[in-house]
Amino acid sequence: MVLRRRLTETEPLGPAEPIKVDKDDEADEMHIDARVPPKIMRLTQHLHNLIYIRFFYEQIGQQPPNWIKRQMARAEEDLLDEIDKEEGQGGHFHRRLKNEAG
Repeated sequence: MVLRRRLTETEPLGPAEPIKVDKDDEADEMHIDARVPPKIMRLTQHLHNLIYIRFFYEQIGQQPPNWIKRQMARAEEDLLDEIDKEEGQGGHFHRRLKNEAG
């Protein structure tokens, strides 16, 4: 059994700690997997991985291979298509974004 230690007021938040805006706010209990549809999450992670691959090539002073550039363009197009499809179906992801925006 793993025991989580409690944060004091002076310690910075770790990456797994819930964020509260004010002391009176409740921690956001809804997990990211419940907010974002699985296909959008997978496509986002894939695009993120491709961005890192491109970054590593550029850090050593080389151009990334053409297949990386083509795959990034394809992944971005697929992600945008999936977001549009999810919005057209009135998905939870977009209902939440509209509520937060207005």
